[in-house]
Amino acid sequence: GVDDVLIRFTPHSTAQVHQAFLVVNGFELELQTVLDLSVAPSTFSTTASQGTAVGTLTTTSGDPGDTFTYTLVAGNGDTDNGKFQITGEQLEIGTHDFTSASHGEGFSIRVRSVGAPSTDQFEAILTVAALVPDDADADDLLDEWERLWGGGSLGILSGLAGANADGDSLTDLEEFNLRDQFPNLDPTKADSDGDTLDDGDELSGAGTRPATDPTNPDTDGDGLDDAAETNTGIFVSATDTGTDPTNTDSDGDSYSDALELDANSNPTDPNSTPSLSALLCAYWPLDEVQGSPGTLTTPDQANGQDLDLVNLDGTNLIAGRFDKAFSFSNAAQTMLTRVSGAGDLLPIIKNPAYTVSLWINATGTGQNDLRFFSEASTTTNNPLFNIGTHSGGSNGAVDIYIRNSANANGGHDRSLVEPFDGNGWRHVAVVVDTIAQTVIVYIDGVADLGVVTYIDVYAPTMNTTSIGGILRAGPSHWVTGGIDEVSLWKTALSAEDVERLAGGVTVAELLNPTRLDVNFTRNGNDLVIDWASQAGMRYNLRSETDPSSADPVEWPIYDGNGEIMATPDRNTLTLPFPADAERFFVVQEFPAPPVTLFEENFDGADPGWTTGFDAADTAMNTAWALGAPSGAATGPGAANSGTNCYGTNLTADYGLSSNTWLRTPPGEIDLTGATGATVVFQQWVDMDPFVDPNTGFGDHGVLRVLEASGLPGTVTELGVVQAEISGFNLNGWVEFTAELPAAALGKSIVLEFIFVSDMDAFVASGWYIDDVVVTIPGS
Repeated sequence: GVDDVLIRFTPHSTAQVHQAFLVVNGFELELQTVLDLSVAPSTFSTTASQGTAVGTLTTTSGDPGDTFTYTLVAGNGDTDNGKFQITGEQLEIGTHDFTSASHGEGFSIRVRSVGAPSTDQFEAILTVAALVPDDADADDLLDEWERLWGGGSLGILSGLAGANADGDSLTDLEEFNLRDQFPNLDPTKADSDGDTLDDGDELSGAGTRPATDPTNPDTDGDGLDDAAETNTGIFVSATDTGTDPTNTDSDGDSYSDALELDANSNPTDPNSTPSLSALLCAYWPLDEVQGSPGTLTTPDQANGQDLDLVNLDGTNLIAGRFDKAFSFSNAAQTMLTRVSGAGDLLPIIKNPAYTVSLWINATGTGQNDLRFFSEASTTTNNPLFNIGTHSGGSNGAVDIYIRNSANANGGHDRSLVEPFDGNGWRHVAVVVDTIAQTVIVYIDGVADLGVVTYIDVYAPTMNTTSIGGILRAGPSHWVTGGIDEVSLWKTALSAEDVERLAGGVTVAELLNPTRLDVNFTRNGNDLVIDWASQAGMRYNLRSETDPSSADPVEWPIYDGNGEIMATPDRNTLTLPFPADAERFFVVQEFPAPPVTLFEENFDGADPGWTTGFDAADTAMNTAWALGAPSGAATGPGAANSGTNCYGTNLTADYGLSSNTWLRTPPGEIDLTGATGATVVFQQWVDMDPFVDPNTGFGDHGVLRVLEASGLPGTVTELGVVQAEISGFNLNGWVEFTAELPAAALGKSIVLEFIFVSDMDAFVASGWYIDDVVVTIPGS
């Protein structure tokens, strides 16, 4: 019989619990659930690991405006609560191992749903069922996994009797059990990641090696294969580095192992660090324009990462902080960029710390941002940093903008409160360490904000290198003013080095200090000065009693001691000890003036130069000629100096399909005993640079060196000085300077100027040569 029946409902209140239970003789039975609280799907695999989703929890009753949160709660039906977990709206596998569960076995959980903003609460008992994956061949391996790695077959792999298809130190069953941790672990290859190490040895560690990832050939991501990082602590070679494959900086000297290897320093010795020159990633002095219209660039003097000019040319070169600089214009949308091969700089950096240094002379206000090394401000095109020469588009203060994951739009740290534009050349350096998560902004050599810590500063992606703007449909966020001496370093430069750069030392001078090793000694009534000297250099002794009167290089030469010849390895100079109460001395080193070996301006008697044609040039409609240019077509109206010069068809445009040469007289340029040689001449270049698709070349000039002996009958090439001289005339007569190849030293030589034109119908003025000089180093 049934006695003492009680039907209990939750009380009506602001926070309602929607349940109904039947209590019979002290036992609580659920009578009614007022809402629909469910999970779908409601099955899971017995091989699923912790965190694997079972299904999505849903509440379809209650206040229509509510959103719901879910928790596992105690009560009737909570038998298996401890085997599961809830994240957001997802019911997930907990820490329990379900591999012994039977197919279709049910598991009961009790879930509470709380609505917001109403705070209404609902509870329900839910059942989810286990599914045992298929194992048709009963070999303890999931059929789906077997087919994935067995080429669709179940006969390649087996979990029974220690089967080992790939012969490594892991059985097929062991590799199967590792599938969640290492999804790319291949049971048919002993070396899944191709680093020459056995998969099992990588997992367990072998010999001196710690455990590494068998599916990643570079576990620590430092650019060196795990096999090369032998962890012996002793560097032997690039294939036996002795470094730790789980540590990017094995010796703890702040330089990555791969960077040290590239820089020829020992990655296992903290006292062996890369030289400063090895840490320079790119250096753009911004002093020159090279190339032809449409393909103009400015060179990188570190690694050949030349920058393309966008809406810029030689007319944008202005007086810079050092030599020349580029002038940028907001209205003209100008910038420097490298789009093709833009990612080239990223592998050059190879270090989590980097520095960008530059000089800027901002002359405008408004939206004047300097965007460095970024295509756009997105998390997929991370800039090294941006400099905004504005604050809200008004006062010209500096914003340093560095992207981090804590703020999708990056972090702004305004530095230098006073206006930045209109104050002349200012030096800016940004030093970033993506491991230490620190950023230092230097303005004129001073750490303006000190060391700033960021959250998760991104390493640069370098999708596009750009200076002076960012590249979208066209340049945007332009700067108005000048930029000079830009350098990118794959290290965090020291405060001392930044101070030197800000103090007026160029990058070239920072890498190659010019301070001499000088000693000053008193010997009785004499002053003895000695210094390290080298062949080919001369020295001035300069002195001043008031060092502030002028720059040391402008101090007067002391007691006639100028143009002192070098006596390597050291020079010694003995002088009467000065009577002055205080006197300052400097020793100035400079190259000995070069010796002119050959010189021709074409304004005297017959210079003896010869001309001719390549055997393939049967038309001979272009010839080198000596005389006064007439200014025909776009050619020069006069020689560079005097009256005469050499030119192609001197008074007319050159012809098609030409191949004609001009040579210096044999026997007049003798490099016997020379340790080096330089050729300098003035040229007027006006040629069609279009590359003919039929011939594969365009109109161009070639300068090469021939051995004098054997000419004119036997032509022996010693080297090519310049393989392709081309482009439309932009600046009139310009100087060409180049070192002659080493193969020419010790021989009597002839310089050969070759002009070649293709079949394209467009022609121009050609190539004009004047004032040719060959020098050798002075002694």
